[in-house]
Amino acid sequence: MCGVWKNQGMTPRFRTTTKAASLAVLAALGCLIAADSNDPRTGTPIKCELDAAMFPTSWQTPEIKPTAVAVDKVEAFRSQICAEEALKRYPVELIKKNLKAVYYAKELSFYGVQFGGTNSLDTIYIANRGEQAGFTGEYLVNAFHHEFSSILLRNYWERFDEEAWLAANAPGVGYREGGVIAIRDGMSDTRFKPKHNVDGFLNEYGNASLEEDFNTFAEALFGSDRTFWTLVDRYPRLAKKKDVIVAFYASLDPQFNESYFRSLAK
Repeated sequence: MCGVWKNQGMTPRFRTTTKAASLAVLAALGCLIAADSNDPRTGTPIKCELDAAMFPTSWQTPEIKPTAVAVDKVEAFRSQICAEEALKRYPVELIKKNLKAVYYAKELSFYGVQFGGTNSLDTIYIANRGEQAGFTGEYLVNAFHHEFSSILLRNYWERFDEEAWLAANAPGVGYREGGVIAIRDGMSDTRFKPKHNVDGFLNEYGNASLEEDFNTFAEALFGSDRTFWTLVDRYPRLAKKKDVIVAFYASLDPQFNESYFRSLAK
């Protein structure tokens, strides 16, 4: 499982003249659609209603203790829109081979810790407590990229150059004990900071594990983050990891080259 992200003050995707008007429009639209839907392009189920089978049986242990709270009706509609937008970044066949469903909940908890998102072998889970709580449209789209990257990394591990990735870390700087421990210890800050960038990490959370490190890069690549490219061009260790992750995605589909990713940020 991977963990949670703190809001970075990202610009909301949905704007009207006032926030109250925006919520009113979404509420009206939310009444017209079902809480669950299928992505029109890939057919991927986008689920905003909780069900008994949403979590793998292997997670049903006293230690993991997965819990979820149903997402608000207004947020169900917004979640579906964000999921569809995120899915557009990927080839249809890549999605069909690797993703079974996307679940949205108001709250997600594992190991007694609230998560912003996580994933199983073939399913993504994302928390959405509303735009006013920092769960903006941009946040929700990036959360999808973050979690889907874990699924792809597991499924195509043999295409990932682990040796080159680890060599990009500063000497003597290793990973901690994983995302859950990082969250519990209050070391899950996702803001880009020079003290981490110089060592080859985008942020504090990326130092939690190799998977979290990979997730933060994938999120920046697919999330059209201009600051990411500024940092990559400034810090050599980040540039090395960028080369590794771009090569990984290019092995999945040739459209995923550096020119493509840079174009997303323009």
